[in-house]
Amino acid sequence: MVDNMSSHLVKEAKKYQEQLNSASLTEKTEALTQFEKIGLPDKKDETWKYTHASSFLTENLKLGTPQGTLGETKLKEISLGKTLSNKIVFVNGIFNEELTSLEEGLGFFQEEKSPVEGKGPFELFNKATSKTNLRLTIPANKVFENPIEILHIALDENHGHINCPQIHIEAKNYSKAFFLEHFICMAKNEVPYYFVNALTEVKCEEGSFVEHVKCQRDSSQAIHIAQVNAKVAKDAHFKSFTLSLGAKLSRNNVYSYLENTWANTSVHGLFVIKEKQQCDNFSVIDHKVSHTTSDQLFKGVLDENAHGIFTGKVIVNPDAQQVNSAQLNKNLLLSKKSKVNTRPILEIEADDVKCAHGATIGQIDENQAFYLRTRGMSQRKAQEILCHAFIQEALDKISSEEIKKFLGPILKERFEQFQILTKGEDNDRH
Repeated sequence: MVDNMSSHLVKEAKKYQEQLNSASLTEKTEALTQFEKIGLPDKKDETWKYTHASSFLTENLKLGTPQGTLGETKLKEISLGKTLSNKIVFVNGIFNEELTSLEEGLGFFQEEKSPVEGKGPFELFNKATSKTNLRLTIPANKVFENPIEILHIALDENHGHINCPQIHIEAKNYSKAFFLEHFICMAKNEVPYYFVNALTEVKCEEGSFVEHVKCQRDSSQAIHIAQVNAKVAKDAHFKSFTLSLGAKLSRNNVYSYLENTWANTSVHGLFVIKEKQQCDNFSVIDHKVSHTTSDQLFKGVLDENAHGIFTGKVIVNPDAQQVNSAQLNKNLLLSKKSKVNTRPILEIEADDVKCAHGATIGQIDENQAFYLRTRGMSQRKAQEILCHAFIQEALDKISSEEIKKFLGPILKERFEQFQILTKGEDNDRH
């Protein structure tokens, strides 16, 4: 199955590359050659232990998505702040220049060649097939308080297609910016099947601050595999937050490399899934030098037959003394059939460090639910309140109040769709 799907993707990529005539063709061919050698990950790959991506992909998928059309009115409906400013827009994985609008002072351009080094299979496939590589530069000593939104919108035409968007963010010395990367399906057909293979790279130069929040609301039949790579320089701070709500399978890879002293990274996330959804969060925080810090909190709420996975690896290299790192994963199961696999991992090769990790899996506290019911609430309402209380700690990790307020109603709507089974009820109810 893995070999067949790998071969299919290679054939599709070769057909796609035949249509290209650009300076990047050589590097795309080399990336595809590397992908062909390693293929898709299988059960033997420890980093993909619980997620067999090839079993979710079908040979009906193809490259070359029609872009489709999206009006400004529809764009406003899903936009942060309901405005059309400070946006980079992709429609069906294709960059839409007409709908893109950025405030003055931001450096933004398209390039054919990709700076991605590319080691993993999905990174390589993205490099081999991405149509346009976008580069956004935050100028030195500039502060942009208004969040910059990167919108990935899927329409009906996206059914049966593969999207490989790629964007690079570079924050110059002592700059500051907030980003919301939003994946959303707006198809009239409510459940189109498509494959998103996205790549976002962030470079934080000395003293800079970048917060990257990803909200994933793809179709319930979509496959979403995305990677965020961050390099963090001296005195710089990179914050990552991943919210997963949609897709049949979602895999979020976050790699953060702390490359100089007093660099800091915060990698947080939240997944709220139901039915037969599977969400896999995989992160690596690499402390390359001394006097660096990191913290991580991932929370999951699972209903019905949902399957959640968390693997968080903190690496402390031999010369990385005086490192301070904390990692925690908490999960709330609302059904007896939902399950979680959690692996907080520390790889410490230095002796003067302060590192901690932990994981919890539990259910709603019946005493707390009973207390709320004595105040006149229904069982369901009580459990909804407890779910919101559970996720609030994770949401509070987001620095941008504007982004936090935008995500609140989205999560409220999500919980309203949940079965949230009450005690003693049949867990097979649909």
